[in-house]
Amino acid sequence: MTVGECYRALEIAEGADMDEVKAAFRKLAFKLHPDLNPSPDAADKFRRVNEAYVVLSKHLGDRPMGEADARRARTESARQERKEHREGPTAKPSEGAKAYSRQQREKWREERFKQREQRARDRGFFFNEEEVLKDILKD
Repeated sequence: MTVGECYRALEIAEGADMDEVKAAFRKLAFKLHPDLNPSPDAADKFRRVNEAYVVLSKHLGDRPMGEADARRARTESARQERKEHREGPTAKPSEGAKAYSRQQREKWREERFKQREQRARDRGFFFNEEEVLKDILKD
């Protein structure tokens, strides 16, 4: 199968990059998969699309990065990290204050709940589930 036939089988324009090839392959594979498509020629079409994808992936170089590409990726990653470090936090001060306030309210509610629970225990209004179950089973 030639490269031109591969592009036609995947229904994309010649010269498409690897991302477009992958997207077209996924779309057609889902559409033509024999388990999902009941037509009798679906399996042959699926094999053809699969072969086209394999040939194009080898042709377009879906291969591991070379040393120059890896170095470029590392420097770009380091540059991005430095940029994020310089910019600092992205939230506004008012958003931080709101989050802190929310956190304090939640903490207060938790403490308040624990206090009420303790008072109920002290007054005898709090029932131990095991004791209640024992009483029910005795009856």
